[in-house]
Order: sequence, then structure tokens, then C-alpha cells
Amino acid sequence: SSPASNGTQPEAGPPIRRFCTKGLIAKVFLLGGMIGMSVLNPVFSVLAMKYASPSILAPFSGLTLVWIVLFSQPLIGERPSTPQILASTLIVVGE
Repeated sequence: SSPASNGTQPEAGPPIRRFCTKGLIAKVFLLGGMIGMSVLNPVFSVLAMKYASPSILAPFSGLTLVWIVLFSQPLIGERPSTPQILASTLIVVGE
């Protein structure tokens, strides 16, 4: 008989690793993300103001949270919380 028919839960297998979380590759991605978010993002935001007004560019800074919510589960297996999903939805809707 199957595990579902006798009322027991099937054994959980090892967790699925969707992305490298240890070792050199993880450190490279961590360092790249930190540099990108803390140095490159502000620099390119200021450079973008040469070509468009801040009123057009400002909404795009809010999209960072949206990208995090969209890609956190596929890339690192982390499920976004309900407040994160709600905040992302409000950003996209424009509230």
C-alpha cells in the first residue's frame, strides 16, 4: 500500500539546492551583489539622470523589492513572506 493510503507521511528527501550556497562561487555572488547594490546602483542612477528626469526614474528604484520577491524562490529556494508579496504587488500596481 502507498504511504498516503495508510495515513503516514512519506519520508522527506534531502532539500533541493537551487543555487550554490557555499564555497567560492557563493562568495563571488555575495561580493558581486554587495558591490552592485551599494556602489554600481547609485552610480548608474545618478548617470541616468543625465538622460531622464528624476520623476521618471524614481519609480524604478522601487522595483528592487519586486525583483527580490520574484527571483528569491527560484534562485535560492527562499519563499517570500506575505508582507513582501503584498508590498511588491502594491509597487507594481502603483499605490
